[in-house]
Amino acid sequence: MSTDDHARGDEGIADTAGTEGPEGPEGPEGPEGPEGPEGPEEAADADAFDGVFEDDFDDAELDPRTLPQPSPDYVDQTEPPGAGDGAGRSGGTGASRRSGTSAVAPRRGEEEQLDLRKLLLFERAVAAGSLTAAAAELGWTQPAVSQQLGSLERALGTQLLTRTTRGVVPTPAGRIMLGRAEAIRAQTRAALEDLTSAFSSAEQTLRIAAFPSLMGGPLAEALEQLAAGGGGGFEVLEHEPPEALDLLRRGRVDVALIFRHGTDDAVPPDHRAVSLGVDRHRLILPRRWDLHGDVRELGDAGELPWVAGCQRCTEHLQQVCAQAGFSPTIRHVTDDPQAIQALVAHGLGVALVSRLALRAPGAAGFADRIDVVDLPDLAPREVAAVHPESWTGAVRLDELISALSRLL
Repeated sequence: MSTDDHARGDEGIADTAGTEGPEGPEGPEGPEGPEGPEGPEEAADADAFDGVFEDDFDDAELDPRTLPQPSPDYVDQTEPPGAGDGAGRSGGTGASRRSGTSAVAPRRGEEEQLDLRKLLLFERAVAAGSLTAAAAELGWTQPAVSQQLGSLERALGTQLLTRTTRGVVPTPAGRIMLGRAEAIRAQTRAALEDLTSAFSSAEQTLRIAAFPSLMGGPLAEALEQLAAGGGGGFEVLEHEPPEALDLLRRGRVDVALIFRHGTDDAVPPDHRAVSLGVDRHRLILPRRWDLHGDVRELGDAGELPWVAGCQRCTEHLQQVCAQAGFSPTIRHVTDDPQAIQALVAHGLGVALVSRLALRAPGAAGFADRIDVVDLPDLAPREVAAVHPESWTGAVRLDELISALSRLL
C-alpha cells in the first residue's frame, strides 16, 4: 500500500504530517457517507472472514468482529457538518477530532464504561499499522473501524492514535493503553482458563508448584493415591515458595504448595491459603563430633560452623539464631535438603532442617551418621496450599488438599 493509500484510508486519525494540507479538497470523503449503503453487506463480508484470526480470538467476547457494525447511514458526527474540508482532515476519529490534545482524566467508576472489545480492536489497529489494514484483516470497512475507535477515545477522554504518512501510530496515551490492552487480554484469558479448569470435568489436569521436601515426600504419596482413584492428571514443578507464588499470580500453575514462617509470603489478592499442617524444625549434628549430649538447644550450637538452605531458610536461620543470642557462621549453602544432610553427615557443619526434610527419600542413608536434636520451643513453619478464589470447591483440588492434610 502506498503512503497515499495510508493517508486516505486513515483519514479519521489526527494528522501530524504538515505536508498533507493540500489534500483538503478530499475532505468530503472524510465521513465516507457514500459508503453507508454498504452497511448491510458488511455482515456478509464479516461472515466471509469467520475463519480469520480464530487463533487470536477463540472466545466471542474477545472478538472485535462481534462489535456492532455502523448503520447504513453512518456519518461520523464528532465534528459539525461541513468540517470535513481540507483543514478538517487534520482531525481524528472521535476524541481525536476535538480541538486540542489534552486528556480528560476518567472519573471513578468510568472503567465500567470501557468496552473490552474496542480496546482489543485498538490493539489490532496498532499492530496492522493503519485503520485500512485493520479493517481489511477483520473484513470490515474503514469507517466501521474508525467509528469504534472514536467511541473508545470518547470514553477515555483522550486521543489514542495519530495519522502519519506511514499509517497510524499510538500517542503517548495510546502507548499506555496498548500496554494495558496486552495485560487485559492476558488477564481475561487467565480468568477464563481458571473458570474452565476449576469447574470442568474431573479429567482436568491440575498444575502444581511445590517446594522440594514436600514434593519428594507427602506430595508424591498423595498423587499416587489420587492417581489410583482415576480422574485427571497432575503436573508438578519444583519451586521455592516465592517462585511458586509468582507462577500462581501469572496463571502458570493452579495451586502453589508453600511453607511460611509467621506472616511472610502474603497471599496474593483474590487468592486463598488453606493450611495443610505444620512442619517442625530439627537441629542436626555430625555424629562423629559426638555432641549430642552437649547440644540440647539452638544456643548451644553458636560456636559451630553451619550449613544453610535456600534464601528464605537462611534468613529464618539468621533470625532464630539472633533470638538465641548469636550469629551463625555459615560455611556452606545449598537448596537441596538431601545435600544439606550429606554435608552434615560428612562432618562439614550443623544445620537446621525441617521434619519433612528428614522424611524425604534419601534421608535414611544418613540416619546412622547424624544426630537429631528436637527444638520444641522453636515455632514451626506452616505448610499451605494457595489457589485462586475461583478454584474454591474444585473437586480435584479438594482431593489433593485432603490427601496432603492426612499425610502431614
